[in-house]
Amino acid sequence: MPTTQDYSNKPGLTNKFSTHNARWLPSGFVIALFQELAALLTRSYLSLAGGYVVKSHISRLSHRQRYVIASNHQSLFDPFAIFTLFKWSHRNQLLPIKFMTIPKVYHRWYAKPVLYLLGCFPAHIREHNYHTYGVEGAVKLLNYGYNICIFPEGTRTLRADSNPKPGIVQILQEQPYAKLILVHIEWTYKNFWQRHVKVTISLPPDNLDKTDPKAIMDAVYAL
Repeated sequence: MPTTQDYSNKPGLTNKFSTHNARWLPSGFVIALFQELAALLTRSYLSLAGGYVVKSHISRLSHRQRYVIASNHQSLFDPFAIFTLFKWSHRNQLLPIKFMTIPKVYHRWYAKPVLYLLGCFPAHIREHNYHTYGVEGAVKLLNYGYNICIFPEGTRTLRADSNPKPGIVQILQEQPYAKLILVHIEWTYKNFWQRHVKVTISLPPDNLDKTDPKAIMDAVYAL
């Protein structure tokens, strides 16, 4: 079983579960606004570029509940497709969502301001003065009332090469009251400009072993 770090003695981190949605924080409100605008633009782009199919097996979500979204990862466009293709009533409960992002993308000077406004935060540290990153950052953000999206495999990959990291397990163990949402995303490319995406969204099966990152990813790929 993956081991879990103890964050209880670290400044600003507690195991207290937050029922307050971060959209009522100034930064959370701005991020939620930018994500909703991005969702409208992205839906239009996907419709023109090749279309999309969404299968959602979720009926209701609550803005007082914290969620951890686990998804496979095929494209740099995945975060935008994920929050875009939740139906509006679900986005209204989920936004703002924070996405764990690889530092070599997040820390590009020309991309960082836009990525921050779209909800990204670095998966591990590159700048020593950056205070929200990785598993620690995800726990902190859940405490602040954000919902989290994580790609447990840590990189763009196919199922045959899947090697999920234990970060998703650590986050769920540190925030046991957060609910897991599974997302499977599948892109089909016709050419550079034309692409079709299929997204399936579901709650996990009741018997899912949430202490095993491979079991979580197997459940994602089974959607």
